Amino acid sequence: MDQDKRLLDDFLALFLAIIAFYAATYYVFNMSIPIGDLNIINSIKSKLASSAGYPQLLYPTFMYIFYEKLFLFSQFFGNELGLELTSRVINCTLYSINGILFYHLSKRYLSSKWNILGIFLFFSSPALFYSAIEIRPAGLLVLELLIITLVVEKLIESPKIKIYHFLSGIISGLAIATKFNPSYFFIYLFGILYLYLNQSRLPKKIDLSLAAFGLIISLPIGWPTIWGFGNYFNTPGVSDNFYFSNFPGFGKAIEETWSFPYGKYSMGLVIILSFAAGILNYILFWVGAALRIYSKRFLFIWIFHIPIYLILIFNFTLYRMSHMFTLAVPAIILGATILLRYLTHRWGPKIFIPLLFPLIILSLIQTPIQADIASGFAQIVKQEIPTKFTDEGPLLLITNYNNNEIKGDQIDLYIQNKRPKTIIALDSFLYNYCKYKNNKIYIRHCSFFKKLLNGQAGYRSEVFSEINFPLKRFFDFDFLKFYLLTRID
Repeated sequence: MDQDKRLLDDFLALFLAIIAFYAATYYVFNMSIPIGDLNIINSIKSKLASSAGYPQLLYPTFMYIFYEKLFLFSQFFGNELGLELTSRVINCTLYSINGILFYHLSKRYLSSKWNILGIFLFFSSPALFYSAIEIRPAGLLVLELLIITLVVEKLIESPKIKIYHFLSGIISGLAIATKFNPSYFFIYLFGILYLYLNQSRLPKKIDLSLAAFGLIISLPIGWPTIWGFGNYFNTPGVSDNFYFSNFPGFGKAIEETWSFPYGKYSMGLVIILSFAAGILNYILFWVGAALRIYSKRFLFIWIFHIPIYLILIFNFTLYRMSHMFTLAVPAIILGATILLRYLTHRWGPKIFIPLLFPLIILSLIQTPIQADIASGFAQIVKQEIPTKFTDEGPLLLITNYNNNEIKGDQIDLYIQNKRPKTIIALDSFLYNYCKYKNNKIYIRHCSFFKKLLNGQAGYRSEVFSEINFPLKRFFDFDFLKFYLLTRID
């Protein structure tokens, strides 16, 4: 009977994975314009078109190798989708595989219906769905995260098996070779620490050298260009990257460390991470932490490495793009599900049903939000704006990334001095200047931009286009509008 129930659960998990794959591919094939980091695709195209190897890359080499080899392999089976679309289908596949891996791992902490709820919440979290339909390394990084988590779980269950140490090092090296992420090795180290705290299961010898050896040999294999890393930060593609920009673009925290909610740490922890994981999932996770219901094993393997990863983000750049927080989402989802099980076992269905219904409804609604914002933004900037305005003379375009030659702290002076005939500006970018309380230059910009959008700075203002996505009105999330500003002569 129990065997039949387990098979039914496995079938339901597989069914959800198939639905997730279908939903992601349906979204991809119906997108009006590609989104994501096209540098990955363009770099692979350059390599395939010549014998000179990869051009200067923005990231380490492994992700490029990963997509390139899978694309070439798919061509043996008559794939005619092209590199870009094939890469997106690969990400959709990773999305489903990652969900199955998460389901398998959650069996150590949950049982029966809770595993199914967990995989549902996994597939319906905004950041993980976004990892399926964009061109970024997030899906591959989540796969590596779940694999090393599985390996360390196995290591704790069988600490005398040395291959787990070696595999932990290999995967940690590949994570660095994918996108500079060193935090995976800490999952292994925290797993070892957990073993030390459970002396009854501690083997006589734990050979850390095997993990170090795996890390050392996997780095040059996955990242063969590592020997030229010294020149990396001097390349224009890196030095001009918006991660290092000096203006408050969309999703950027302010330098004022203790400011709330847009400060250096608070914006990522309070706003972006909850948005990436799903609002209710995030709240439930922290309730579970406050009630101290999480086991030491869960904390050591799933949680303790996350602050290390977040500290790197918080101190590396002020940008707080939600896809940067994707790697924290699986642990949040599992923690939220553990809390739901705990509350139900303690108080019965009377607490479970009122929580479950809004959780499922909100999860289904919120899933495509991040993708809708990104694709809506790309469609307006790359399609609608050029189509309608390229033939109407000089145009100043001010958006999240501010790709103009105008520096972010001189935009107001440029507009006042040059008086361009037409301006299209994204309100979320302009109003981001208003988050700053101590920067006099940005305060000056905030005052000017408010007048500009209200038609009080010598320009007539009207909404040109608007990005729509689920729950925008419900949460009074009334921004992401493109304004058309025409000079009043």
